[in-house]
Amino acid sequence: EQRIGVSMSGIIGGAGSKSGVIGKLGTQAGTCSFLATNTSSSWVTLADEDVCGFSDASTGEGHDDDGCYDTGNDKFTAPASGVYHFWFSIYTAYTSSTNGFHFSKNGTELALTNDASVKFTWHQHTADDFIINASITIPLASSDYIQITANTACHYNTGHSCWGGCRLR
Repeated sequence: EQRIGVSMSGIIGGAGSKSGVIGKLGTQAGTCSFLATNTSSSWVTLADEDVCGFSDASTGEGHDDDGCYDTGNDKFTAPASGVYHFWFSIYTAYTSSTNGFHFSKNGTELALTNDASVKFTWHQHTADDFIINASITIPLASSDYIQITANTACHYNTGHSCWGGCRLR
């Protein structure tokens, strides 16, 4: 019978130090994980470029692990440079025949292509209710901020909409 010994020093470092894998992870400025929702449900009308409101990140499943989401201005602010992942799920329609939402970085719409006329998320449809989902992985510098904004006049239901994200590295 042969026994194989494994040393943990490369993973957690020597006594009192944080070198190796855990040490490198330990130098990150947190995950900045958040899920923003609303505590009440109502239909809201937005104009083109209006910010979608998500007033709660502290009850139920809503959370803001590192205090990076501001419910006063509905924006996530990166505490450190890194790669971040964001998503949204917006219940929309009501009686509107067009609805569209997108991510905005530092107040400017993010498009999937270099053509500024292409919206990140755009959907034309009938007046039936449905959910628009989108996600993006993007590098951010410290103090960059992300918001969800309308890219046309539209309606959404606050009680069935949410968005969130986290720092990947």
